Amino acid sequence: MYLDYTKCLSDTDFGAYRDGNLSLREKDAIDRHVTACKQCWSDFVAIHRVVLDEQEDESGTVPEYLVKKAIDIFPAEKSFFDVVLGLVKDTFKVVSCSPHLTMEMPVPAGVIRGNHDTCPGIVVLKKSFQDISVELDVEKLNKDLCNIRVSVKDVRESPMNSAFRVELLSQGRELASMPVEGGEALLEDIARARYVIRVTEKGNVLGEISLKIQ
Repeated sequence: MYLDYTKCLSDTDFGAYRDGNLSLREKDAIDRHVTACKQCWSDFVAIHRVVLDEQEDESGTVPEYLVKKAIDIFPAEKSFFDVVLGLVKDTFKVVSCSPHLTMEMPVPAGVIRGNHDTCPGIVVLKKSFQDISVELDVEKLNKDLCNIRVSVKDVRESPMNSAFRVELLSQGRELASMPVEGGEALLEDIARARYVIRVTEKGNVLGEISLKIQ
């Protein structure tokens, strides 16, 4: 493989570098290029921030096209989000969505909490695991906040008396933990951030959905 480091990097170059599939000579060629090319350096750093799920620095969020590019290059990365939602004026903008997630948008249904004359933007997300199926009804409240109703269904043929709990995590920290009552739990006033919504039963993790709201 010969790398012309005078040219901008392709998706293949980014992927091979990240996966460690280059010789020392090829890696050195990319290193020299990204240190000299402002565009490739910006893309290179931003994509790695998406892949590693690192904190966003003071320069701002990763552009949407780079999130899509990172997912295309590294589809098997465990740290990728199941779905990335952008909050816009009166609804959601879907930036990316995992093929393992079913999405319905918009949904002409009643709001999650309270009575309103008009229905706000709502997106329904569904994901199946070995023992449960999980549905997230994400309701846009305003330009910065959402409510998330988590519905859990036991799909085992002979379900036990389950003690499901829903946990909300961000950057490895638990923000909320609540029991599932009547098959549902409500996460209120959720701000723009990166989250993991986890369903557990008696301390065992049954399923997780990773979500970014931006």
